[in-house]
Amino acid sequence: MAGNKIDQKMTFTQHLGAFKNCLIVIAAVYVVAFIGCYIFSSEFITAMVNINPDYDFVQSDVTEMLAQQLKVALIAALVIDSPVIVWQVHSFVSPGLTRAEDRKFLLILIGGLLLFAVGAVFCYIIVIPFTLKFFKGLNTIEAVASLINLKNYISYIVALLLAFGCIFEMPVVAAILSAVGLIKPKMMVAARQYVIVVFFILGAAITPPDIMSQCMVAIPMIVLYELSILICRVIYNAKRKKLIAQGIDPDEEEEEEKEEKQKESRWASAKAQVELADARKAQAAKK
Repeated sequence: MAGNKIDQKMTFTQHLGAFKNCLIVIAAVYVVAFIGCYIFSSEFITAMVNINPDYDFVQSDVTEMLAQQLKVALIAALVIDSPVIVWQVHSFVSPGLTRAEDRKFLLILIGGLLLFAVGAVFCYIIVIPFTLKFFKGLNTIEAVASLINLKNYISYIVALLLAFGCIFEMPVVAAILSAVGLIKPKMMVAARQYVIVVFFILGAAITPPDIMSQCMVAIPMIVLYELSILICRVIYNAKRKKLIAQGIDPDEEEEEEKEEKQKESRWASAKAQVELADARKAQAAKK
């Protein structure tokens, strides 16, 4: 298997040197990106507050605008730096992987990055405008003006973007869990009906109370779940073929485990019934 390695074995010192070089590249790109993002931070904040022009924003502290500009610049710089982080993580890990493992690892990294970006864009275009419109419509009291704190608003936007970015990582998480054997396609199929209900509840919680808005949020998550099942099935079938080639059938082993558990359960039930009968006989003898 040594010939399948990407590179020769590295010493501990060489690993430290490679790790240091990766950190330097990531940090350098991040600093440059941060400076550029800070220059345009006002434009970023303007784009966020213009999502719904019906809101009026206030800053409750003298330094609040500067703090929010720094926050937005830090987050935007991390987004710009993320492809570099993926590249450096891959370059650091790949020498210890076979070529097949390296391709899978790179696919997971790139897929995770792209899915997170798709989730964030979906949230920005679809979810956030709907939620802002819904919460604005809840204020039916004319005497109460909607003056939104800028700090809380930006934190809310960032939290939603991160949440949907993570939700869209579902296929990647399913692929990893399936690869290590923690989940199987049967498990995901069995849980499908409950998961769909949860998705619609989530859609109802973060969107206005109409079926169209709920579907716009729930349907993409259902599609992601179905994609996760498909990926899980592909990985499971590939692993199963390898095991069968070695003379091992995982399905048969699973059935045997179920039978053993059923036997143990029946034995435990019979034992409990005997103990209960003995206890009743002992009580009758005392009487």
